[in-house]
Amino acid sequence: MHWCSHKFAKFLLCISLLSLSTAYSTTQGVEDYYLRDHRIFWDKELATWDLILVEKKDSKTQIHVGMAFIDSENKQWVLESNPFSGVTRSSFTDFLKQNRLHNIYALRPQTRFLHALDGYDQEKFLLYFDTNLLGLPYNFSMRYDYIQDDKKHYYCSQLLRDLYNHALGKTQLDIMPLKKMDFKEEFARYLVLSKGFSVPYGLPGVSPADFAAFNFRYLGFINKHATKKPSSLERSNYESWELSERKLFFLRYPSASEDDFEAYLDDKALAAWAS
Repeated sequence: MHWCSHKFAKFLLCISLLSLSTAYSTTQGVEDYYLRDHRIFWDKELATWDLILVEKKDSKTQIHVGMAFIDSENKQWVLESNPFSGVTRSSFTDFLKQNRLHNIYALRPQTRFLHALDGYDQEKFLLYFDTNLLGLPYNFSMRYDYIQDDKKHYYCSQLLRDLYNHALGKTQLDIMPLKKMDFKEEFARYLVLSKGFSVPYGLPGVSPADFAAFNFRYLGFINKHATKKPSSLERSNYESWELSERKLFFLRYPSASEDDFEAYLDDKALAAWAS
């Protein structure tokens, strides 16, 4: 009897240790997956209003942004302004090809902005873009309200701020307040100087890095996940992990908002991204 009890106790101990080990490895694996690649992302999950962020691989400098738009025929576009074409809409596939040497991320406006944006007629929005903005020149001066020959010029993040705020309209929400530009990045200074302009230090503007830091939550690393649908196990593990994080977060901060929770998740991803 004593032997049986002892053996059974050892059996229970082994099972307990195995369970703890499995639980730890599963949770750790999900967390590592999340921290390495931010969130599981597949291009079919791309939605109108999503932000596409381009980052240099070597310096991790954010150099370009575009807005995703899915038309009535379910075709994926990126609304952007680039130095080669000015204001244009590129197919999602062409955008990925043009920026294939860089890291590309998908982000989504935080909840309070997304609810307001979803109330805007999307076909009407695309018509506004095609009629009023498509074909306008790129803004090499980097001065926010630069106009030449009665045409407003747009750099990439300037265009996106104006597009989002146009759609937000009467809500009076400003998705990205202007700030004094410091032009720390050599890439931006080069664009300005290449066309004979002086660098507008201290003037109001907005940069791709601002969109990476405020009012948007990360969806994923497009280069790695755009062409491969996450497996059911990957998605199930991730969703279980996020649910666990959600419970702990709102237990600790009961008065927090959904945007606060999204920012908390993004902080985890950005911490790993910067490391």
